[in-house]
Amino acid sequence: MKALNAGAEGIQRGIGAIAKISSERDETTEGEHCKGMEGLVVEAQAHAIKDSFGKEATRDAMIITRYQWLIDYAITGYGCLAAFAERLELDSDMIELKACLDASHDGDRTMTALAPGGVNREALVWF
Repeated sequence: MKALNAGAEGIQRGIGAIAKISSERDETTEGEHCKGMEGLVVEAQAHAIKDSFGKEATRDAMIITRYQWLIDYAITGYGCLAAFAERLELDSDMIELKACLDASHDGDRTMTALAPGGVNREALVWF
């Protein structure tokens, strides 16, 4: 739960960073709705939140799996934006975006470290 809360806080910081950068460039954060991310969220809700599991560890393993799919999407986005900012010599934007990228990588590594420990071991007993 601590890792998920940290991830949620990181998402909010990332949203704030994108809003700040957009505002400084007189751009809106409104744009086309991302159906890819929407699909990942729907899948996460269906397979990690709404599904019924025999063991809590199995649910935890699915939550970790779905979190990592979502965070990989964020890593790709922040990485691309940071590269664009660097190329355009928007140094302050690049620094902000790389901080978001680093935080996303940290969240991914945290979940990766949790998975092979007790969570996956206990979840496998269920099968």
